[in-house]
Amino acid sequence: VSLTLQSGRVIEGLPMPERARPGFRAIRTAKTVMMIPEPDIKNEEKVERCESDFFSAKELYDRWIFEKPPDSATAHLEMARKAESLGLFDAAIRHLEHAAIHDPGSAERQKDYRAQLASRVAEQQSSELYRQVLSDKNAGNALGALEKIARLEQITTDSRVLEQISRLKPALEKSAQTNIRRNIVQMAYALLDIVLNEKLAQKIKVDERGNRVPSLPGKLVTTR
Repeated sequence: VSLTLQSGRVIEGLPMPERARPGFRAIRTAKTVMMIPEPDIKNEEKVERCESDFFSAKELYDRWIFEKPPDSATAHLEMARKAESLGLFDAAIRHLEHAAIHDPGSAERQKDYRAQLASRVAEQQSSELYRQVLSDKNAGNALGALEKIARLEQITTDSRVLEQISRLKPALEKSAQTNIRRNIVQMAYALLDIVLNEKLAQKIKVDERGNRVPSLPGKLVTTR
């Protein structure tokens, strides 16, 4: 629905009556669920929009599975195509595996398709890892960035990505050495603080001259 408010603002969203409260309309927009006071609604109009305007790919996929669970090789192959259209390549591969259980011959027939999906999964993982590398770099976490670069080098064959991370590595390695030295110094001070506190908390017996009385191992016993 498209709601025009008294203020002139227009809100488009999916009605969610199950989440509404007395005097409020629950509307799911592309970003969040909004509670709109009913007196603020000036006009309401029905409009047609795509499900993907209001649900994430995972939410759409879960809805499809809930509404019509696949129970045959054909149904799983169809769901694999639908999952692929949402960019859920891991889910698409799982449906191919389920299809092979129902129809063992489909594994050979869908071999090329599965290889394509596996390639797309690797691309997704590479893109996400590279995004995390840049995020760690911008946050000053050079060690985290280098750890992700090592994983990225193992899974990607994209020359463009490999070239980009090769340009990042020298500066990150230099920064990592600085971080390591700083962390060692910080840990040394923290450890020294613990040791000093333990020493200060110890009770030591001294004689009348203030000399430490050596403690001798033994047992305290009570006789008759």
